[in-house]
Amino acid sequence: MGNTGSCTMETYRILGHANAALSIIIDSLHSRLGEGFSVEIISNIDAESNEYADLAYSLDTIRIEEFHYRSWTPSLMSHFILGAMSPRTKRTIYETFLREFRIEKAMYASVRHPHVTLANCVESGRGCNFGPGVTVAPYTRTGDFVTLNRNVSIGHHTRRGDFCTINPGANIAGLCTIGEGAQIGMGANVIDRIVIGANAVVGAGSLVTKNVPPNTLVYGVPARVVKER
Repeated sequence: MGNTGSCTMETYRILGHANAALSIIIDSLHSRLGEGFSVEIISNIDAESNEYADLAYSLDTIRIEEFHYRSWTPSLMSHFILGAMSPRTKRTIYETFLREFRIEKAMYASVRHPHVTLANCVESGRGCNFGPGVTVAPYTRTGDFVTLNRNVSIGHHTRRGDFCTINPGANIAGLCTIGEGAQIGMGANVIDRIVIGANAVVGAGSLVTKNVPPNTLVYGVPARVVKER
């Protein structure tokens, strides 16, 4: 676990419906803890509404149970994991469980794969998910519920806002700001001192050389505004 690395819980409670992201989260837990834990998934949607219901995400060696949140009572002693990757889904899950059960940010744990390299002077918020191969340079700051997927590189003095997601293989240079709810596509490159606005999306493989306005989709080499969101 990230900022709860010394936690001795045997059961990890993942909030959010079964989906592809859970395979990454459970793999990180397994890589760090081995097989000495179980998982409870507390779903925020009905099974028939889940388009990922038939998608494999679990491991045979780990006991996994799923509950719908309407028939579930939380333990206030629990640390919870937010089970999603996209900014919009993460926000929806967080707001649902905050409204229904008053599960606040401080009650979430972060999940960090053991093959993550964090420099000194790195600040991380609650409920983050760092995948294998992630490298974070010094004096960076990560907000709450931030996802850094596999092989992401973060440059020095870069800030990442709440709920933002940086997808596999993206490279963010130094002194950048990634706004709340922004999403950086696979293999994208962002040069130094760039500001990515809140809820903006950078398309896969793009090269960002200019600031990105909030609520826009940019794409290309160099990246240009394609449309407003």
